[in-house]
This record gives sequence, structure tokens and C-alpha cells, in this order.
Amino acid sequence: MEKPIKIRLHVLSPMHIGCDDVYEPTSFVIDENKKKLISFDPLDFIKALTADQRNEFIKICSGDNLLSLYKFIKRNFKPNITNREVDIASGLLAHYKKVIQMSSYDKNAVINQFTIHRTSYNTQSNVVYIPGSSLKGSMRTAYLNLVANVRNIETWKGKAIELERDLLQGSFETDPFRMVKISDLAPIDKANIKIVYAVNKKKKISDRALLAERGPQQIFEVIED
Repeated sequence: MEKPIKIRLHVLSPMHIGCDDVYEPTSFVIDENKKKLISFDPLDFIKALTADQRNEFIKICSGDNLLSLYKFIKRNFKPNITNREVDIASGLLAHYKKVIQMSSYDKNAVINQFTIHRTSYNTQSNVVYIPGSSLKGSMRTAYLNLVANVRNIETWKGKAIELERDLLQGSFETDPFRMVKISDLAPIDKANIKIVYAVNKKKKISDRALLAERGPQQIFEVIED
């Protein structure tokens, strides 16, 4: 017999749940005074342009100079355009200023180093949420870890799927979590979100810490609480 259970999830640390979406360069500017990312609908931005500005915008978009696009949007954005503000880490503001002040176009610096990954959100309302599937996956992983610890399984040389079958005593048809259904979790109030840098830290301390922690920088939108 199915029995619904109401739950409330409290976020204890910054959390990012990817949704294969990013803040496009045509949909945001960063306000240096407010220290916030200002996200807006590109169509609203285009509607607010004059005829001459639109012609310039079309010309820029017909090329591949993303730096010119950043500068044009920064120069012509109007605060009266419907927008959404997101807090940002101080390093992102410095990063943005560095990009805007570049005198020549560097494709790698502009594109590869300034991709801002969004966390899961409702595409209609722009409100962030936690997918039920993500929570269910976390619960399943925790359960698998518990069973592995109880059985004192410290090493496994086979495939991960084989270990899961062994721990759950069966395949998908007998997986106990097939009976668990979790709805998406929406905030009961305004969720605090922020855009931060991901820092690559190794679990084990290394004498070559700088080398061990080196990696491509990543920028994520996270739910803080």
C-alpha cells in the first residue's frame, strides 16, 4: 500500500544540481556596484535597442567575436529591462572585469573560462528546485554504502553494476528503491542562490598539493539555503 510522506529538506552546504544549462553571454551582465549577476530575457534586451543599436548587434552576432558581444550588451543594457539578480563570488566580479577590459579577442579565455553552469530550475518561473530523482539517487547511494560497510566490503575489482546487484541482492526488478517515488522539492520561501567557483580538493593530502589540485576552473550556480 502506497503511503505518501511529507518531507522538508534543509540545505546545509552549497549545492549544485546540473541541468545542462548555462547563463548565455546574451542573457546577463554583472553589476559592479551591486556585485550581482543580472539575468534577463535576450528578446527583452533586443526590444529595448534603437534601430542603429540593432544593426550593430546583428553585425556583431554575424561574426564569432564573443568579446565584442559581451561589451555591447554591457554597454547597452538598461536597468528597466525585466531581470533577475543573483549574488556572485568576489572572484567572479574580478574575472568579469578582466574579460570586459580585454583589448583583443581570445576565444579560449572568453568562452572556455567564463561558462556559468546553472543549477536545476523551473524554466517557466526561473525558481530553483531540487529534483526528486537527485534526492532518490543520493538516498540509494547512502543505502549502498551502508550495506557495503555492514558487509565490510573495502575493495571491489569487478564492475560497479555487479557490486550494486550483489549489495541489493538482485537487479532492477528486485531493487527496493524501485518502490520509492520522490517528488521534486520546491522552496517554501525565496531560495538563496549564489554563483561561485568550484575548488578542486583531493581527499588525500599530497606533497605535491599544487599539482594535485590543478584543473580547469568551473563556475557554478548553487543553492545556499
